[in-house]
Amino acid sequence: MTGAGGNKARWVKRGETVHIGSFGLFTGMFYIGRTFGPGYEGHDRYIIYPVLPIGGRAKDYYPGNPYFSSYEQLPPSGRKAYLEWLSGSCRDTDVPDHFVRLYCGGLYHRVFVEQGGDMETVFHEARRLVVLHRDNSVFVELLGNLLAFGSIFSAVSGQSPQRADEWRHSVHPAASVVLRIASLVGARQPIGADDAFLFAMERGKFKSATNLDKVDADGVRLLWRRRYGGRYPEGMLVDPPPQKLKLELAMPDGVKSVRVPVPAWAKTLPDPRLALGMCERIDTMLAECVREMGGYSRLVRKTPGAAGTLQAVAALPKQLVATSLAGRFSNLKSALDNQLAKQGIAVSAAKKLFEFMELPFRSDDEITPSVRRLISSAMDKMDIGFEPDGRYGSTQFSVDGSIVFFRGEDGTPVEWTGSYAVHRALADFVMGHVCGPDRMQAAETALFEIRRADLSLEAGERIRLGAHARSLARNHGLGKPPPFKQGKLADGEKRALAKHVVEAVALLPELEREALAKVEKFIAKLGGDRRELHSALHRRATADGDGLVSVLKAEPDRGVVIPKPPRQPTQSLPSLDLEKLKRLEAETVEVTGLLSGIFSEPQQVSISAPVETPAEGTRFGELDVAHSSVLAAVMEAGTMARAKFDALAKSVKLMPDGALETINDMALDAFGEAVLVDIGDVSFEEHLRGVLEQTRVSG
Repeated sequence: MTGAGGNKARWVKRGETVHIGSFGLFTGMFYIGRTFGPGYEGHDRYIIYPVLPIGGRAKDYYPGNPYFSSYEQLPPSGRKAYLEWLSGSCRDTDVPDHFVRLYCGGLYHRVFVEQGGDMETVFHEARRLVVLHRDNSVFVELLGNLLAFGSIFSAVSGQSPQRADEWRHSVHPAASVVLRIASLVGARQPIGADDAFLFAMERGKFKSATNLDKVDADGVRLLWRRRYGGRYPEGMLVDPPPQKLKLELAMPDGVKSVRVPVPAWAKTLPDPRLALGMCERIDTMLAECVREMGGYSRLVRKTPGAAGTLQAVAALPKQLVATSLAGRFSNLKSALDNQLAKQGIAVSAAKKLFEFMELPFRSDDEITPSVRRLISSAMDKMDIGFEPDGRYGSTQFSVDGSIVFFRGEDGTPVEWTGSYAVHRALADFVMGHVCGPDRMQAAETALFEIRRADLSLEAGERIRLGAHARSLARNHGLGKPPPFKQGKLADGEKRALAKHVVEAVALLPELEREALAKVEKFIAKLGGDRRELHSALHRRATADGDGLVSVLKAEPDRGVVIPKPPRQPTQSLPSLDLEKLKRLEAETVEVTGLLSGIFSEPQQVSISAPVETPAEGTRFGELDVAHSSVLAAVMEAGTMARAKFDALAKSVKLMPDGALETINDMALDAFGEAVLVDIGDVSFEEHLRGVLEQTRVSG
């Protein structure tokens, strides 16, 4: 067909051949003629007017910067260059921008004005050219807008559109997505997570905070679903704005615009882009998701094989550690959650955990601090705490040891201060330094009772302290005992620790002498009173079943029955002469008065006899002879039965408990330790013999 004049422009379809001057164009996809008619005068610039002259050489055309030029305004050499470009199916990528705008203008008019029946062919052409001219920003943007707004022709009422990768080339939200949100808002139906995510993605395509080209889109979508579901479990309800939906697109020349047609069922819908509150919320949420996925995305982009590794899990947001992005670690979380749901605390050998994580550690020296931090971060994101955890105590997990797991949000973080610090140090000392393997269970029970009585502990602190005690029991004898950080405690906390140590030891089975000596020294270091320990042990040793403390246990002895006095025979009382008694009384008074002045003598002063004092003998320090003699006897015996000690004290006129306290007070002042220990029997502290002998004084 020959392009003869004519005023009415028409569309040349793909495959149709037209001749314009000496050119035979078989590619189609353009308009020929003179004008589109009234109302579309601004679109005439995209029409090829066949009667205009074509001459010169195309390579002689210098385009300059004719941004608003039309086909008619091109010089003959420019028209020839444009037609040569069309005849080559637009393959030449070194093309002036205004050629691109002329060609895309015809495609816009065909789709949005005429709504021609070959729109799918036009969309296919646009996709081809986007790929071919991917380095030409003008081409990519114009055709990206065409495809994004052209999606409205595939929109179906009540159906969510599928996101197309081609929409990312447009700065505008895809029309089909806008239409879907408008239908939900207009019907006052809740907007689900997927619809909201698609709308947010389209709105944030070219925002620096939500540039999805730099992040893992699948990860962002998974994170969005969990976060959106948490904030809007029933979907987001939006009040419809009063403005009706209107879609307009600027033509490629940047001067005119074209109204994008909407389906009949959507003509009365509100414009969701003007629901500013909703738009702000979804924009903010998308920016959060993109930011939190940034670290993971950079890692897997830099190291493609990093997905599913410990480093990748540590970089993931915590909501995604149970998803496919976490790889085998999602299985680990599932297994631990199931175990903890049954038992509350789960114990595993550290080597098994490392094998599952594919971390071939053979010794603790191979576990670097950075690896420990990665493991801790991964467990925190699983909402699972563990012990030993060096972040909240003085010991780290060991390759040869066991790890105790428990549930806790963000791994149950705690601060080493207050009651937690006191109870942590208490467990480290009692289970790590006092008790042997046979007393671990009793120690764990005792510590539990002490924690239960302390109302100042938070729930998370109690859980972590319980897991800590269990880990100490399971790892007892592995490496050095845990150091106790009493040096970091305040004075009040040290006093509380000393008190709890006494309570714990009193709840334990009988300890060896060496262990008790260690407890005494620790209490002294804390500034406590070791007599409280001795009193607690004494009360425990002599407590009856009724809870009362007996001074001395003994079987009741009925003794000897005292006989009743013998009955005396009844005697009759003599009769009295009352008159004679009165006469004798009067005579006695008279005689007494006469003699009182004869036998009166000066009053004598009574002088009491001097009190005999015991003879002087051996003394220790500030003790008197009596207390010193008791101490010397116990020193010689080493250990003395309590009954014998009581008898000894009474023999020198001392109260037994008072004597014990006085002797120990002297020792505490002199040496900082008690010299006699009452644990049923009274024992002498042998390690103090040397210093005590230095205080001996002979009378």
